[in-house]
Amino acid sequence: TGDRRSATTVIHEFGHYYDRWLYFDEDNVSNLDIAEVYSQGLELLMHPYFDQIMENPEEARKESLQDFLQAITYQALYEEFQQRLYAMDSFTSQEVGQLYGELLNDYGFGDYTLPDEEGADYSWYSMSHIFDAPFYTISYTTSAMVALQIWAESQQDWRAGADTYLKLIHEDQNQPFSSLITGAGLKGMNDETIMHEIAGDFEEAFPASPSAGGLLPEDMFPEDTTPDESLPETAMAA
Repeated sequence: TGDRRSATTVIHEFGHYYDRWLYFDEDNVSNLDIAEVYSQGLELLMHPYFDQIMENPEEARKESLQDFLQAITYQALYEEFQQRLYAMDSFTSQEVGQLYGELLNDYGFGDYTLPDEEGADYSWYSMSHIFDAPFYTISYTTSAMVALQIWAESQQDWRAGADTYLKLIHEDQNQPFSSLITGAGLKGMNDETIMHEIAGDFEEAFPASPSAGGLLPEDMFPEDTTPDESLPETAMAA
């Protein structure tokens, strides 16, 4: 169709295809946490090629990274939503909506919610993974934090970033997620410096200026956003 999301969706899904093609005849345990790294990592490694496939490549790269920032936050929201929901003995549809509305505000997405007069927001049902793959969405957060490390490396040396991606995808997929990523030279999820480093990499790649907004969360929700605007497309393609 020529739009950015169509192109990145094809790239994303091809990352899954490449992963499964490599191990089609092998006895591998499906590792949901790492599976999304191969799709998201490929998206980010393709950024230099946006010049050839996007009408506005620089804006497309910025929007792509904004998607990743939102995914890290929004999918964490979905994880907490499910954790708290499954811990409840019983609930009404309104209570579920109120919980979701509360979390939208807590996570900074309050401007995009349309609660009823009881504070319930029912848009949570649009995330199909909640029904067909409970607790899967947190994998988008953990995988994004790994994929963004590959992206950061590629900003300095694209070939080095690509080599890290290939090393990761050729590692023994049956080992634990943390062992898999650290074995490829990447930081594990228990390393508290990851998000600080990612934020610094974003600021370096997209420095804020009076004429061009920055990329960090405070710039992701403009003040002129109206309640009539729909919730942003934060869910990565499966």
